[in-house]
Amino acid sequence: MSANITKTTLPTRFSPALFSSLRGELFGFSIINVMIYHYASSFLSDCKDGILAVPTYGISSILMHICHDFFCSVGVEIFLLLSGIGLFFSFCQSEKIGQFYRHRFLRILPEYLVVAFIYWWLCDTVFRDRGWINVLKDVFFVSFPSKGIVSLWYVIAILAFYIAYPFLYFLWKGCKKRTLLLIVLLVVSMGILILCDIHHVKAYWNMRIGVLRIPVMLIGVHLGPIVYKAVKEPKSERPGWVMPAIWVFIIATFIGRILIQASPAGQIIWRTYDALFGLAMLTFVTLIIMRIPQASKLRAFLRLCGTYSLELYLTHVCLRWIFESAGLHTGYPQIYLLVLAISVAITPLLHRFGKLFRPKSNYTAS
Repeated sequence: MSANITKTTLPTRFSPALFSSLRGELFGFSIINVMIYHYASSFLSDCKDGILAVPTYGISSILMHICHDFFCSVGVEIFLLLSGIGLFFSFCQSEKIGQFYRHRFLRILPEYLVVAFIYWWLCDTVFRDRGWINVLKDVFFVSFPSKGIVSLWYVIAILAFYIAYPFLYFLWKGCKKRTLLLIVLLVVSMGILILCDIHHVKAYWNMRIGVLRIPVMLIGVHLGPIVYKAVKEPKSERPGWVMPAIWVFIIATFIGRILIQASPAGQIIWRTYDALFGLAMLTFVTLIIMRIPQASKLRAFLRLCGTYSLELYLTHVCLRWIFESAGLHTGYPQIYLLVLAISVAITPLLHRFGKLFRPKSNYTAS
């Protein structure tokens, strides 16, 4: 969850190239969305448990329900879409699998391992008497498929994406009908997930939070060559129906989200639709950001958050659980702000540590 941004000329009108040019700002928006979602989750949970005495139909409750139920953690979907785009830029430069794996893993593992060892040591030896064996199992995700411990699930999900990406890249590269390939893979992946759900496959149920994101990963892979072509071969003309079609897609997807929210849709349908909703949100946010002056403080703030998005994710997720374990409920805004303040203070140090291991690259993604 971090972004190094290529310096490309910003298009004056919407183009898929904006997903690359505005990469830093989009990553920044995404991590802010994830942090808001986590607060909304804590807030609503504390209200349900009677810890917070907040009116059910008060403004704060309504806003938190909108953040939690409608927007959810759409920032994760945007992260994965941007990752699929960025991985194409990264891999197509040399198409060397070994070098690609080395660069990708060194961008995330050093920082993850530092945070994970401290976090799981506290979880398994200080707050719980589970011993060092469980610390190692949790750090290296053995407990993810076996027990469904999902605290840092995004890390193993993105690492799995890295591992699979070269094979998906060559599959897409060798296919002339890429859109049809995408549809086929989406249908096949959904079919496999439905079968796992029907037969109550334990590993699937424990890892649902990650494996149900496969559709959005596939869409991210599909977007990679589209965005790359738009960056390398910008077009000055386009059909007049493009922008109306984009807005129809965004509005229709948003309405669909409301309908699914009101229906008893299962997790598979919900998460599969999240891939579409994530693409709509990515496009919608891009359309907004491109209208903001590039030199504005808001754009600078979003780029800064994007630069540190991996570190902000790791630290705030772990601190949130540590505070909860210590009896400090993060549904209280002042407690959650303290979590964020500590996370922000730690982030530059963690980022500097990670840079010691990161290979230099013209375009990087996570």
